[in-house]
Amino acid sequence: MSKNNRNTINVEDCQVLAHYKFAGDQYIITLSSEAIANETRPGQFVHITVSDALPMRRPISIMSVDKENATFDLLYKVVGEGTRQFAERKIGETLSVIGPIGNGFTMTDKKTSAINWRRCWYATDGGDCTRYQR
Repeated sequence: MSKNNRNTINVEDCQVLAHYKFAGDQYIITLSSEAIANETRPGQFVHITVSDALPMRRPISIMSVDKENATFDLLYKVVGEGTRQFAERKIGETLSVIGPIGNGFTMTDKKTSAINWRRCWYATDGGDCTRYQR
């Protein structure tokens, strides 16, 4: 379900299609949304409701999109109660998502961009690189 907000962002009910756990309490979750997948640009994020118990949405950077399958992936690390509850989401559940949000950027030189992302990854110890991307 999609509700457009001022023709800029969408309020979506997104189904959890996959949810993987990695070392260091890091997760990748795959959500379905044709609108978010088609409209996302590099550097954007979503605001997501992680559980009914926590009404405040959490901002999480969009890691990748698959326009063909109308999905997008979020990479996050458990660092507090909100992300701990987010890590408990199961395949088939539906989450309320607002996005894409933020001023994205255009990738112009793949070699330079890849080097910048690698530097950012090390500088943030695998954290949120979109804030540090120039």
